[in-house]
Amino acid sequence: MSGDNTNNVDGARVPATPVETPAELALRLAKELENTKLTDSGMMPDKFDGKAGFKTWQNKMRYYLASMNMERYLTEDPPTLPQGDTDVYVVGSMDSWAQGDYCCKGQILNRLVNDLYDLYSMYKTSKALWLALETKYKTDESGMQKFSTTKFLNFEMVDSKPIMEQVEALQRIFQEIDLEGMSICNVFKTNCLVEKLPPGWSNFKHYLNFKRKAMSLDDLIHRLRVEDDNRGAHSDAQNQGHDVHVAEHKA
Repeated sequence: MSGDNTNNVDGARVPATPVETPAELALRLAKELENTKLTDSGMMPDKFDGKAGFKTWQNKMRYYLASMNMERYLTEDPPTLPQGDTDVYVVGSMDSWAQGDYCCKGQILNRLVNDLYDLYSMYKTSKALWLALETKYKTDESGMQKFSTTKFLNFEMVDSKPIMEQVEALQRIFQEIDLEGMSICNVFKTNCLVEKLPPGWSNFKHYLNFKRKAMSLDDLIHRLRVEDDNRGAHSDAQNQGHDVHVAEHKA
């Protein structure tokens, strides 16, 4: 760089903020990304596919960008150059902002699946891209929330299907609800699981309802698994006894 690197402030000469050339800026950003590569790799969110879980992905993406000092670009508009202003430092700061915003937008696009990348790469700034994603998927999430809620309310357990398969299916619905930002306390989940047990489990359900000691959801699932195994063993023993009785009768 050449020229006087000072500014006049109230008649006093003070050092001016140095302006980075594009090459210097690119080198600095590369070093910053390299320095955060190891520590931030665990913070990098999975790629968003346009389905459920936008709110969770968005929060993770915000933390990831903040770890690289890029979160500001989600809300900032591009700086504008006053008409007729050709000050090298003003122009340099604008270039610096544009480079940082470009890197931020690239990080967001990189965490989208290919189809969404192609669709949203048209946006010029990080803020415009971020707002477009919010407008599309936060609106969609309200419909997804209703869908998950309906699935939960209509879920019924039956005796014709293995009990643990149905328990796992209900757990997946709980996870969908959590991902949509509608957290349910474990006490409620536990009580719902008890109430949704099929008719063939009515005696065990009655036992659980009158059990004084509170149970967590994990405890309940463990008890159901043990009870299911016991029922299976009892059924096998009955079948073996029946087979022996038939064999003796034929003999």
